[in-house]
Amino acid sequence: MAMHPILDRRLLFVSGKGGVGKTVTAATVALFAFRKRRRVLVVELSAYGRMRDLLGGPEPGAEPVEVMPRLEILRVDPRRALEEFLDGLLRFRALRRRLLASSSFSILTAAAPGIEEFLVLSKIAALERAKLGVRRRPRYDLIVVDAPATGHSLPLLSTARTLAEMVAMGPIAETAGEVATLLADPRRSAALIVTLAEEMAVNETIEIVAGLGESRSIAIGGVIVNAMWPDRFDVEERRWLSERSDDGAEPLIALGRYHVERRRRAEQQLERLRLALDVDPIVLPLLVGPALD
Repeated sequence: MAMHPILDRRLLFVSGKGGVGKTVTAATVALFAFRKRRRVLVVELSAYGRMRDLLGGPEPGAEPVEVMPRLEILRVDPRRALEEFLDGLLRFRALRRRLLASSSFSILTAAAPGIEEFLVLSKIAALERAKLGVRRRPRYDLIVVDAPATGHSLPLLSTARTLAEMVAMGPIAETAGEVATLLADPRRSAALIVTLAEEMAVNETIEIVAGLGESRSIAIGGVIVNAMWPDRFDVEERRWLSERSDDGAEPLIALGRYHVERRRRAEQQLERLRLALDVDPIVLPLLVGPALD
């Protein structure tokens, strides 16, 4: 079965400006892969995520839960990720508990730049490496991460590379190097940037793509323009609407003109995005319905 290029990688971080439909788009990508017979894990990084509302199933927690066969959800908590990381370093449970309860350790982790982001990434990297069965096939064909809004995604995605450059030896350096290598490998990982065909959203998309390019932390796997305003009228209908002499007093005429203008502006921003980034974005239509499909 032929796969869409968006599914070529095993790890996708979906980000975008707040309010552009990033989480809905992440869920849509996961469903798309699921319907292509892929084994999919969706990772939430927010304690107040909406994946359960969109995909159904039980409340996600610290371990993957099954929504449907081949589709699972996980919610990554930085505190739990820290505990798991310490599990690999400290053999004695009592020592781990004492360390975690220490106020000085809490101050240290709060002050260490990027430590929570690093721990979240190390958890995701471990899931990407997970294997199943005697044939040791990957547990997941695709991991879709509902990443933070673009302003927070750049620090998240660059933290492993930064730590790998700062820390020369030890378990943190080793893990940071492995995570940085995973993210920087364009055959395995990519960021999907979600936007709207609106000026402010396009501006931020251009900025985040430039920022990711400068950091060299992860490849851009594609730009998705969500909720594209529909083109409801053909050329003759648009001409008819523009030539009406009732100056918009009739509500339906005014509404028709509004639709034409919204579509014109959306096309203008879409073209600006194409020229600025030299990309052919994936365009999702504006759909209104009671459930994700």
